[in-house]
Amino acid sequence: MLNCLRLEGEVGAFAEAARVMWGWRVAAKEVAAAEVSNGMHKWRERMKKDAPRRRFKVALARMEQAPAHPEEDDFSQFLSQENAAPAAQPEVTAEALLRVVAESSQRQEQLLGKVCSLLVSLDEKLGRIASSQERLEDSLHRAADAPAGAARAPVSGQVQQRGALVAPPGKPGYSAAGAQQGPSPEEQRLQQERLAAERLRMEEENRRRAEEMNRRREEEERRKREEEERRRQEEERRREEERLRKEELGKKTSGLMSGLLSSDSGGGGGGLFGDEAPKRSSKGGLFDD
Repeated sequence: MLNCLRLEGEVGAFAEAARVMWGWRVAAKEVAAAEVSNGMHKWRERMKKDAPRRRFKVALARMEQAPAHPEEDDFSQFLSQENAAPAAQPEVTAEALLRVVAESSQRQEQLLGKVCSLLVSLDEKLGRIASSQERLEDSLHRAADAPAGAARAPVSGQVQQRGALVAPPGKPGYSAAGAQQGPSPEEQRLQQERLAAERLRMEEENRRRAEEMNRRREEEERRKREEEERRRQEEERRREEERLRKEELGKKTSGLMSGLLSSDSGGGGGGLFGDEAPKRSSKGGLFDD
């Protein structure tokens, strides 16, 4: 099963690499088209500038390769070669660059096709491996559940193979030289031991998984209880703060009202509804009767 998971991971990585390669191919096409549209003039100018230097190098190479003749002048030969018409240089055109880009894209498509075929074959192999493992597990379970005496049918009850001699009625059958014999007691004992070991291993694995699941469940429940307790404490603290705030506000309001009422009843200048009307003086004035 681990091999299947590892192979599935490799297949996924291979598919991701194929998708990335496909994106690179599109980017390469765009870059090549941009180079074709923007770089032709620069390429031609560079070819024109480098033409005299290339002609000089070609002439110098020919002078070095030519056999020495005392009657000929090397300088005159160089001048004649310089005055001669230069050889036509192959011009790089947009069609050539597009052809190179098309060939590159074709090669990339072929590579992608091979990658896809490889992925398909890997998928088929993984399917076969998974089915074979399932069959093997089923056979192991059946062999473990079956009794020890019924592990293998007796040889006498086997189906007669094709090509064997058939005895006439009333006579015992012929013993074939190449007939398959039943397993020996030692082989049966080893097979039973292997089955018992496999059964113990599976039981231990199931027990370990159950313990792991129980531990995770307990941790999850404990975490939930802690979260609920923390939320409950936060809610209680908030309610207590709200209650204290209301009590403080009530105390301030009652103190203010009591102060206002006491000022009104004491005959002072200030009260709840302002000062009273001023009283007339009892003293007589100059013109009072």
